[in-house]
Amino acid sequence: MIQKPGKPATEAASYRPISLLAVLSKLLEKLVLKRFKPILDEKQTISTHQSGFRNEHSTIHQVHRITTVIENTLEEKKVCPTIFLEVAQAFDKVWHEGLFHKIEQFLQQNTANC
Repeated sequence: MIQKPGKPATEAASYRPISLLAVLSKLLEKLVLKRFKPILDEKQTISTHQSGFRNEHSTIHQVHRITTVIENTLEEKKVCPTIFLEVAQAFDKVWHEGLFHKIEQFLQQNTANC
């Protein structure tokens, strides 16, 4: 555990957990990604606006995209409602059984077509 800067040492939320993956786990992750990515790209499963975990997509690209949308909307003298949402510890709060079920369904659909 590493303490977050400026956080009290007495609180559990003040620490970052460290998880070092075994070499075999890293290798398996790369292999799975190599197999999934072409399927996901072909089926356009991932939104073009998704940046996380995608090559050549970063936060800067998203900032540029949203800035351009806002500028264009303002130039057209239209209303531009915007919501910014940050979900802390999002993966920890995911319904994991449901996520695994969706992944299983996706795999069954795509392996049936092969």
